[in-house]
Amino acid sequence: VVRRWREACASMSDPHKKLARLLAHNTKAVRDKTVKNLTQWLAKSKDLKKLDLLKIWKGMFYCFWMSDKRPVQAELAKHIAQMVHAMVLPRATLYVETTLETLGREWGGIDHLRMDKFMMLTRKIIFEIFAYIRNNGWDTDYVRALVGVLAHGILKVDCKPYRGICLHITEVYLDELERVLGEAGEGLSMETFMEMLSPFVDALRFGRDQAHLKFVEGEIFERLVDALPPEEGEADTELTNLSKILGGENRGKLSALLLRVAAHADTGNLNRDVIYRLRDRALRRLGGEDAEADMEAVDLPHSYHEVEDDEKTPQTQKKQKSVQKNGAQTKKARGGKKRTTDSKDGKTGKKRKSSLKKSPAKNVTPKKKKN
Repeated sequence: VVRRWREACASMSDPHKKLARLLAHNTKAVRDKTVKNLTQWLAKSKDLKKLDLLKIWKGMFYCFWMSDKRPVQAELAKHIAQMVHAMVLPRATLYVETTLETLGREWGGIDHLRMDKFMMLTRKIIFEIFAYIRNNGWDTDYVRALVGVLAHGILKVDCKPYRGICLHITEVYLDELERVLGEAGEGLSMETFMEMLSPFVDALRFGRDQAHLKFVEGEIFERLVDALPPEEGEADTELTNLSKILGGENRGKLSALLLRVAAHADTGNLNRDVIYRLRDRALRRLGGEDAEADMEAVDLPHSYHEVEDDEKTPQTQKKQKSVQKNGAQTKKARGGKKRTTDSKDGKTGKKRKSSLKKSPAKNVTPKKKKN
């Protein structure tokens, strides 16, 4: 009993565990008061580590788990998602990382009655991540820091190990980005827009899961192709926010990007079939290859995926085996040839008999058996 009492006292002395317990309290008033003060505490606290945020997010997860009624859930989800705005970049990145890691870890244990509200929470978190980048002028450092968290975690190639939440974020990614852009496009350049799509460009290049690859093709790139402005001379149609970014001088850059990805050495053959199918669809939308931008003028977005040995394409594996074979032959030649009884004559190339003669077998008298 004394040992358990000491462990309980030690755990309560940790402020992060204490916050987690208050966030998961049975009384709603205690939970609401803790959530209200949590934003200021996160902004002012020093030396906050990833483990500390994981403890806090464990309590916040169950705080949202116990929330009832749609208006209460929506208000709490909005408050949790907007906490990122009270932090500077390094801590904001850590907050987003622990948020998505906790949701990804607990996603498989969410029952169907609570799944809708957690999907709403995830959607609001993605919206606030994009809003945080927009509020900082779509700076490349902010884009790579926060989109890199998605690419290294939830949106990792082939959705491993967070399958369910990965598919949900892929489904709502363009919707939330279009909401953040607004009607004027909010000053987002085509190069920054491609950086925002880098997790899905990695999926096109390195993905080996055909089901996930097809999902990315339909939810991301087919929607982008359909958002391309129609050919000049056609009937005027209402342009979406994505169409305004992909139009004008950027009209042919999407198809050029697809061609650039297909031409990369690390892209698999099955992936190229998907990319060429998307490019053909884009060219039909644009009205022919004349509307396509120069492939060399379009840069590939930053890749967050590290190619492992078992993920390399057959061409890369064949080239690597050839290099290893040549290296082994060079090493063997440096070590010298083994002496053999039959060798080739250096001048004629014919085999010559060795001058070494076998010694005759000695006469060995058998031993007599003892009677």
